[in-house]
Amino acid sequence: MSGGSFNYLYRAQDLEDLGNHLYELDEMACALAELGYAPDAAQETADLLARIRSANAHAQASTGRLTEVWKAVEWARGGDWPQSAIGEALATYRGKGRTLYELTPEEAKLIDLHRAAPDPTDEL
Repeated sequence: MSGGSFNYLYRAQDLEDLGNHLYELDEMACALAELGYAPDAAQETADLLARIRSANAHAQASTGRLTEVWKAVEWARGGDWPQSAIGEALATYRGKGRTLYELTPEEAKLIDLHRAAPDPTDEL
């Protein structure tokens, strides 16, 4: 049999690559375990797969909660929605039932610091 039986898993270099090879990671963990002399590599492969799946589940949960906040910021920054849409989205996100979120002094300070910071893309 020629190479490629694990869809060239060995070429995966980052989370995006690995995320596209979950089946192959599982198969590799099994293949390593079946060898009988690579339990450490089999376990690390299985652990990596479990961590990727866990991170994916956490990411899906977070994006499900944050989608409307991100949309409000993007559309308000683009001029399509008023700035108050961000507060409304945050109020929904936070479950406060308010139509407009009032910034705490700490949040206002962080926003002011962010606005005052130089744009890193200016150096490009």
